Amino acid sequence: PRAETSLKLSLHVKVTDGVCEELLHRGSTLPAQTTKLFTTTHDDQASPRLEIYAGERPFCEGNRFLGMMELAPLPIPSYRSFVQIEVDMHVDENGLIQCKAAEIESRALGEPFCKAEWQGEISLGCQPPHPNPYSEVTVFSFALTKHLPVLLPTRTVRLPNGQDVVIRQHQRREEERIGTGGVLWEAAIVLADYVIRSHLDWAGKKVLELGAGTGLVAIALAIEGAEVCATDGNPRVLEGANVNIQAAASNASFAGSVSLDVFDWNSAEDLEKIKAKGPWDVILGSDLVYPGNAGKKCVDSNALSPPADETLIFLLEALAVQNTAIIMALKDRTGELERFNQTISRYGWSMHRAPPDSIMPEFRSVHQVAVL
Repeated sequence: PRAETSLKLSLHVKVTDGVCEELLHRGSTLPAQTTKLFTTTHDDQASPRLEIYAGERPFCEGNRFLGMMELAPLPIPSYRSFVQIEVDMHVDENGLIQCKAAEIESRALGEPFCKAEWQGEISLGCQPPHPNPYSEVTVFSFALTKHLPVLLPTRTVRLPNGQDVVIRQHQRREEERIGTGGVLWEAAIVLADYVIRSHLDWAGKKVLELGAGTGLVAIALAIEGAEVCATDGNPRVLEGANVNIQAAASNASFAGSVSLDVFDWNSAEDLEKIKAKGPWDVILGSDLVYPGNAGKKCVDSNALSPPADETLIFLLEALAVQNTAIIMALKDRTGELERFNQTISRYGWSMHRAPPDSIMPEFRSVHQVAVL
């Protein structure tokens, strides 16, 4: 084949409603490569199709159908918008297109996983298959998941450095009085992503994490070289976080380290213990203020404590030194962001949102989730 210098037509994967989701743009210098995550559109979707098109129209109809990959069987039961399908596309200097697709959570767990491959050329089009809505895919986004994340035993998060981290969630939270701490929430995903995407220098920094949750943020920090003390008021939450941290450490290179410690926000003894481990270069946490009495299900002493906002500010004042940076990812469920802003203003504090380019793309326009 004659060597090509640039891609003659844009390359796409067909998503919901026949829309073309671009993978490589026309004019891209060859060789070219890209990776994108897709997901299912139905519960228990066993065999999604990844149809590949070439052309410049926004809809697949009218563009050139090149071929497709079918992943089957995906794990069942499953919930739509949670299964993550990685599509890797490479076009060499001769215009040969090579595509690979894989279900990434099972792969990250070291278990058997669905995968498929296809190769072809832009000039070799063919007749597209008959539409089947039950085989459609759409672009994966943590901001657009359709079901509560608490339903899943595991979740996989891809960090900006390409590392896939598998998080195991507690499945018996009520019986074990783990409450919300045993679940991976959006704010923790955004904060873990921010740790790497922000390009801050974490190497050797002493970092205190308030509310360790499932351990994802501590994992991201350790990968970046921080010396992390991840804390939670519930020892059972820390047990779950430790399982995830140890699993991640066996699959990724930690440039830093993670230690775990119980920190009951309402315990003067615990406060002195954590303070003695400082001084802290950074104090951070996700979902540290929340609606109503959510925290009362996590730690018994919260039942008699003041609102989380005031308790948190008291702790930060006690633990921070002059050069301590404080970073929080908060989700505004029932006015928490404005309420917290008003509270810290009374204490003479102020907060600022992180710049948009340091936030994972799918959350940049979701004003309910903020990194401060």
